Amino acid sequence: MNASYWDLSSILCEATKVPCQFKHDVPGLSHLQGTITNTGGISSSGAGHIDEDADMDDITLAKRKQEHEAANTLRAGTKLELPFWMAEYLTEHDYTNLSFPRQYNSRVKAALDADPKSVLLRSLNNYWYALGMRLGAFADDKDTLDRLAATYTARITSIYAAAQHLAATTSTSSLETADTLGSGSSSANQGQTMGMDPDAPGFGSANGVGMSSEMVAFLRGLDEDERQLLAIGQSAALNMRAYLSGR
Repeated sequence: MNASYWDLSSILCEATKVPCQFKHDVPGLSHLQGTITNTGGISSSGAGHIDEDADMDDITLAKRKQEHEAANTLRAGTKLELPFWMAEYLTEHDYTNLSFPRQYNSRVKAALDADPKSVLLRSLNNYWYALGMRLGAFADDKDTLDRLAATYTARITSIYAAAQHLAATTSTSSLETADTLGSGSSSANQGQTMGMDPDAPGFGSANGVGMSSEMVAFLRGLDEDERQLLAIGQSAALNMRAYLSGR
């Protein structure tokens, strides 16, 4: 996946929430846990500001400021789920400890060890590989990175076989659209163009596809990177058919 700042897939991937625990008291961040306490004397210009023009002496004003800061401080030990992009920044600056989310816990690992193709990665996270790569690299966790590679390797042959099968059962008219399916197109657009969208009703039985229920479930459980690979495989097979038929 392209890690470009403007890449939509990267934005959606990094929006995934991950568990964090704060290591220090952090003033002014209580809103992250959904609490903002108004201790009085708050400016109408916005929460978090003491109205110093309010009718109070210096001692009262200082006391109100202390109360407000204390009430809106995120305390050390607080556990929250934060978007990865925020958790990564806070952990890099030693505010938090970042943990792996449940999509990569021991139960998922055991299922992947037993049969990688039986796990519906999309039900865990649409960007399971991409987020796992970011987490594994950030935490310098070789075990996670190796497991991602092993899972991808174990599933890629089935994805390739499915791409060939879907392309072989695609109607002849779809050959005319094969040239428009470049690598720059999204997997969703590619699948819809060929009428082979795994999320479409009747997928696996329409147009003479005739896939087993296990294979249909597997394809519907592909994460975004795998779906893109499936669509590219179909496109390549269709282009080859078009070439061999002289189109």
